[in-house]
Amino acid sequence: MSKTNFKLPIFAVLLVLLSSIVLANYDIIVEDKAIVNEISENGIAKFELNIINNEAMAREIIITPQQQYGKWRIDTPEPYILKLQGNSAAKSIVSAYPVKSLPIDYYSLSVNVATKDGLFSKDVILNINLVPPENKALYIEIPQTVVLEAGKEEIISFDVTNTQDYDLNKINIILESELFRNEKEISIDAKEKDQQIANVNIENNFEEGFYKLIAKAYYKKTLIGSAESSLKLVNPLNQKNDYTVEKGLFSKVIRISKENKGDVVQRESISIPVSSFEKLFIKFSQTPDSIQKDGSGYIYIWQIALQPGEKFELNVRINYLWFVLIVLVIILIAMWLFLRFTRRVTITKKVINISRTKEGIKGARIMLLIKNRGPGSVKNLMVVDRLPELIGPGKHYGTIKPLRVEHGRNYNRVLWEIPFLEAGEERVISYEINTNIDIIGKFKIPSAYVKYHTEKNNRQKIAHSGKFFIGVKE
Repeated sequence: MSKTNFKLPIFAVLLVLLSSIVLANYDIIVEDKAIVNEISENGIAKFELNIINNEAMAREIIITPQQQYGKWRIDTPEPYILKLQGNSAAKSIVSAYPVKSLPIDYYSLSVNVATKDGLFSKDVILNINLVPPENKALYIEIPQTVVLEAGKEEIISFDVTNTQDYDLNKINIILESELFRNEKEISIDAKEKDQQIANVNIENNFEEGFYKLIAKAYYKKTLIGSAESSLKLVNPLNQKNDYTVEKGLFSKVIRISKENKGDVVQRESISIPVSSFEKLFIKFSQTPDSIQKDGSGYIYIWQIALQPGEKFELNVRINYLWFVLIVLVIILIAMWLFLRFTRRVTITKKVINISRTKEGIKGARIMLLIKNRGPGSVKNLMVVDRLPELIGPGKHYGTIKPLRVEHGRNYNRVLWEIPFLEAGEERVISYEINTNIDIIGKFKIPSAYVKYHTEKNNRQKIAHSGKFFIGVKE
């Protein structure tokens, strides 16, 4: 066989293989369909992949997620390996979700679809629309009752709070009732609270009374916040209202008068907010229909229905004068007790080194501790210690010598003089006592006391030590 004839079969085989590769690239079709592609940060997006094998031979298909680490997670497709016979099709489900809080936006993820032998490979783009959480992204606060007058332009004020960690842009807020519809677009930063206003105008042809007021916030078509309140419509032409507040030093009187001058029944609610403290002292001329807790206070509510020509009057009195007087009396008593029983200078008396014999007690040593516990200095301190008649001071004293010793009918007295004591300063006086006879049993040691003058106002005060007994068994 010639070389030319030998090359022809090889060339034919290569041509068949090349044709197979080209046919493989065009004979496998991948179709993607979004099952759920609009989700919030806690949602899961789902896509359906339909792989069609138009070739006559079987193919093994592998689906591989292209992860965006730190932002998105694509779960392993179910199934991720497809064994397709010739001219057949199979489906796989791909799920994806954010792994952290991301700004609301459009995101594109991808998965790779390829044959095991590598003859076919295609990246499939999965488009996801990340939206705020439904009815939770925007917190709307409207007053409990909004009062509007018919026939004039009014303003409704309300607060909105972005609860998310990202900005919310192009939010459509709708405020509506049976009487009107107001729509506006806002943008609000992450975790921000803004006050919004809506201008409304209600015609005179609506009946007075209560209506439902609804506020809704949308991001595109997703409801991200809502709130409800009540709206009270009044017609000033059909009402005569008087509302006065009289304030005293420790009292407050609210007088409310309403009269129906129209020809139809007028129903309305009267609300009076009070603090928890005021609630203790409140009195009414008419009992409220209900009481509602409102934060740290309360709201008293009267529901009234006025017939044509009927008048309603309400007096609310809050008087805490007696409470203030009682508190003042308690404070004065507490101050008097404090001044009466709180001593600036204290004196402590102790008996140490008792000398005992078989016959009884012969003597002991007395120690007096004088301390200035007050914030200021004291002066001209006179320390006096009293002893029973049969006991007298000995000859040995401590560092402070007595001013004099006085002998009385029932007691002996030892006196010391201390010119000055600074705040926190203390002095210790000690001396011996002797008995004229041996003492058997217990005997009482009288208290010592100290007289002193305050440095500030030169008032004389006195402080006593305690009394106690010493002795031996008979």
